[in-house]
Amino acid sequence: MTRQEMIGALRRMGFSHLPTASVKWKGSLHLVVASETLVVLIRSRGVDILLTPSPPKSLLDANGRVSVRASEEGVRFGEYNYTDSDIDIHSSVVSHAQEFAQGLKLDESYFVRKGIGRSEWGAKYGERSKLKEREDGSLRDIYDAVGSGDGEPAYLGDGMWIGAGGRLDDRS
Repeated sequence: MTRQEMIGALRRMGFSHLPTASVKWKGSLHLVVASETLVVLIRSRGVDILLTPSPPKSLLDANGRVSVRASEEGVRFGEYNYTDSDIDIHSSVVSHAQEFAQGLKLDESYFVRKGIGRSEWGAKYGERSKLKEREDGSLRDIYDAVGSGDGEPAYLGDGMWIGAGGRLDDRS
């Protein structure tokens, strides 16, 4: 299934377009069922899904664009990268959206990371694309402030994650 076919299928299900605040996403589609909103965020290198108990209006910035806050309570976020993904991303997103539109509870396994992002691509496929390790104290302090304390990376927003040692990782 192509990206355009996915968008067409989502629109036929009742998803509506909203512009996005971040240039990371080319656009978004959303649907409200009961008290939850499913947002499908379209990137040049993948598709993300965000499930939130918040109504669409509360997701908008002052300019009326979707501002993603994946770390808020009750929000579930799935990141589907095209590179090295083991699934048909567009078909999977449509399948998840169909379940949501039918009022079914979405499985936690949908809110994972599939494939690799730009920085992992660089590390795996291109020497010039590798991110530089940044281990200075100020970035470790940032991790200490936003991390859960379990040593796992913490999501900062707009595809940026920070590791326990203060290393930044752009997964957009």
